[in-house]
Amino acid sequence: MAMYLNVPTNEAYKLLNAGPVIILSTSDMEEHLNLTPISWHSPVDFDPVTKILLVTDIKNKAFFNILETGKFVICIPHATQVKLVKDLGSCSGFKENKLEKFQVEYALSEKCQFAVPNGTIAYIECKKLRVIEEDAVAIIIGEVIFAKAIKGSYRDRLISEKEAGKTLHHLGKDIFFQPGDLVE
Repeated sequence: MAMYLNVPTNEAYKLLNAGPVIILSTSDMEEHLNLTPISWHSPVDFDPVTKILLVTDIKNKAFFNILETGKFVICIPHATQVKLVKDLGSCSGFKENKLEKFQVEYALSEKCQFAVPNGTIAYIECKKLRVIEEDAVAIIIGEVIFAKAIKGSYRDRLISEKEAGKTLHHLGKDIFFQPGDLVE
């Protein structure tokens, strides 16, 4: 696994400010790991620690896993991992073991012990604080308990203008982009 730097929990929101696609890592009580891409998320607070909001379909395996375990890990894929993101979003975690199907190489996160795909820029471990169901979706609010970023990708902020910090952004369907140069 790559060398990661600890990120203070009250600064973990800075890893998400650029709006990257995330890979939501969860597990059920039987320790069946699951990964699913999510585009709708946002930091909602950072004092005393970061709180994060994400939106998921209530029929999603990850949603059931979060309700069951009360925790989740947000993995931030590198821009080069578009195939992994597309693969993970192409099938249901209820029907298939995505990690086996797509031969995902991963390490376990430090606190939750959930899958962190190799090559991801950073990961943020969270405990569930609140769930708000609205029709077919749920808003999940979590509090960061631990965060790490790969060396060269974070220095007081996500360094998305450098190769190590290039994130992947979803524009709908199969359209993705990565950030470009820093604008000052």
